[in-house]
Formats: sequence, C-alpha cells, structure tokens
Amino acid sequence: MAEARKGCQTPTQSVVLPYTVTKGNEAIGIYNSTGRTAQEWQELMMYDILAINDDGLWVHTKFGYSIPRRASIQATVGTSVAISDLQPGDLVFYGDSEGVGHVVIYIGNGKVVHASTPSKGIIISDLYYRTPMCAKRII
Repeated sequence: MAEARKGCQTPTQSVVLPYTVTKGNEAIGIYNSTGRTAQEWQELMMYDILAINDDGLWVHTKFGYSIPRRASIQATVGTSVAISDLQPGDLVFYGDSEGVGHVVIYIGNGKVVHASTPSKGIIISDLYYRTPMCAKRII
C-alpha cells in the first residue's frame, strides 16, 4: 500500500514569476547522480526555485526574502519566536553547547520537516526529536 501523503498537498498561494533560465536541470542531475531519483514534483519545484530572471537575479529574491546558508548564521536573523508560539514556516534551531548545528522548518501540529541524513533524505519528525535551542520567523 502506498504511504499516506502528509499535510496539505495544495498550496494556499502560488506565485511563479516569469523566467527563461533555470539551474533546475543541473541540480536534479546532481541529485540523481547520488543514486536517488528526484520525483516529478521535486523536479518541477527545482525549476522554479532555481530560476534566474532577465536581470540575472534568482527569481525567489524578487519577494525580498533572503537568508544565510549556514544554520548558525540563520539563527541570528529574523524575529525570535517562543517554541510555544510556533507557526508553520518558522525556523527551529537545534544544537549543543558549541552552538547551533541544525535548522528545520516547522509545519504545524508539533512536526518539522528537515534534511536528515544522506540515506534518509528529507523527512518529517516530531518537533522534540531533539531539544530546540531557539526559533525564528523570517516572513
């Protein structure tokens, strides 16, 4: 039996700005070269996420949101949010005495989505699968 789909499969709002160039094919090729195979919905999403507009800018920057690549630096931007006040889309950070080492996206109902291990890939976990250090709201 197929695994049940989790969450809302239809976005509440979807905006794709016009573009003619995308790095999506390159990203999908790299992913597929690891022995895993991107699903059709992942491929379609990558085309839009890695699109470049006519000005040579990443299309997603058109909305004015940008965050650093590293989790430890991401934890320094945005608005602090109490763990008890999380909303879907908030970033939750985990770490140890040496600092932040992992970031996840809160998806509601006490669940987070995150990159786990190379063998597990992107998974959904309980919010408290580790002890959260802090949370931030970017949007």
